[in-house]
Amino acid sequence: MLVVTILMTQCVGLPYVLIFGRIPDASSKWRSAYVAMLIWTAITLPILGIYANQHSHLDTAGTFALLIGDQVLGVLFSISIGRRWFAAFTQRLNTKRAMLFGLAIFLIIPAWGFFLKTSGEFFMIGWLAGTVQGGVQALSRTIYASMSPKAKSGEFFGLYGLCEKFAGILAPLLYGIVGILTHSAQASILSVGVFFIIGMMALWRVNEQQGAALASAEDSRIASTHTSD
Repeated sequence: MLVVTILMTQCVGLPYVLIFGRIPDASSKWRSAYVAMLIWTAITLPILGIYANQHSHLDTAGTFALLIGDQVLGVLFSISIGRRWFAAFTQRLNTKRAMLFGLAIFLIIPAWGFFLKTSGEFFMIGWLAGTVQGGVQALSRTIYASMSPKAKSGEFFGLYGLCEKFAGILAPLLYGIVGILTHSAQASILSVGVFFIIGMMALWRVNEQQGAALASAEDSRIASTHTSD
């Protein structure tokens, strides 16, 4: 079941990565429909999860039928009325805010995991993770690249990769410590949400325009140094 969920998450992630990449694009006439689809998924999947939580007999085929039906209805909603409902909200979404939007959806996952009881919910959580996981990662690299001097991109992204490895250590470490202290796997899952909250608070304070200007100035300084040499 775990292998199926991981494969499903990767397949779901592909179209949603493309969706996230177009949300900050002001020239895209469908960007508000993409936002509507994400909001629809973030709201309706937990509702389906409540149903699955109360019906432990729901099998894998029934779970996927619910998921596919939900997404079909979501597409119809998004292209009909959703894109008009969320047009004003979408206009305020630049790259950083789109990433914050994705992280806010991500927070649902550890909160939901605290109440997890059935395999059907597990598949639904995996689907929800797929909707935001790849998109948030892609947007984070976009922001980071815009603030990295081109001449030092190797150094900057080396640090980025190092931080990513540390996150892979700290999150399981916190999970294990909370599990030992509380003897509850649900509490351990909920604790991981701390990283999303800290990340959102840190990202909110980032001035990407100033960072891009500093990166450009550093490239100019390096170029002028090479010219004088």
